[in-house]
Amino acid sequence: MTREGAAAVIDGGLDMDALLRGVARRRLTAGPSERMGGNVVYRVSAGWETAILANDPAACRADTAVALAECLEDPEFATIMIPRDAVITTALALRICARHAGEKTIFIEGEAHE
Repeated sequence: MTREGAAAVIDGGLDMDALLRGVARRRLTAGPSERMGGNVVYRVSAGWETAILANDPAACRADTAVALAECLEDPEFATIMIPRDAVITTALALRICARHAGEKTIFIEGEAHE
């Protein structure tokens, strides 16, 4: 069980949203990754896991190049989600990630905007 999944058990009860986020994150990070700067980047397919992550209050959603740069600079977020319908190419997203030395986990959904 992930740390987030373990934290989902509160006072003998179960926080299903936190449990789902933990399972989704674990499934998404099981695939191959690449290092860009200090960041770890996962290219993921659309599915229930990315839908859960897109609604995770602990993940910063980046729909544009400017939003991605802001997410990378924001210390509040360790996770960034770039959705399939973002108006940024994967190549540009990877270049921006490579320039930032932070240690964020970045999920790029789909290859539609390659």
